[in-house]
Amino acid sequence: MDTRPDSHKRILACSPDKSQSEQTREVLTRIASKAYRRPATPEEVERLAKLVDQATVRGQRWEAGIQLAIQAILVSPKFLFRVELDDRPTAAEAHPSMNINWRHGCRISSGPRCPTTSFSTSPPKRS
Repeated sequence: MDTRPDSHKRILACSPDKSQSEQTREVLTRIASKAYRRPATPEEVERLAKLVDQATVRGQRWEAGIQLAIQAILVSPKFLFRVELDDRPTAAEAHPSMNINWRHGCRISSGPRCPTTSFSTSPPKRS
C-alpha cells in the first residue's frame, strides 16, 4: 500500500515500465520545465540526473536523490529570476512596467519613507 501524500505521488509520477534512469529523467524534465517556465534542455536534465545518481551511489533512496535535484532547481537563477525583454530597447524612457516595479521595490526597501505617494514618481531615465 502506498502511504505517500498525494503531492508526492504527483511529483514522482512516472511510467512504471521504464528503467529508474528513464524515470529520473521523466520526473526531472517535467519539474524543471515547470519551474523554469520553458522546456528544460537535455543538458539541464542530465546535470540534475547526475545529482540523483550520486545520491543513490551513496546509498540514499531514489526519492532522496530527486529531492536533492529539486533543491538544485529551486536555487537555480533559472527558477528565481524571470527575464523580460523590453519590446522597445531604443526608447529613452524606461518601460512603463518599470515604473510600477520601481515603486514596489522602493516601498519594500524604504518602507514609509519611499516617495511613491504620487504617480509622478518614476525611475531615472535611461542614458
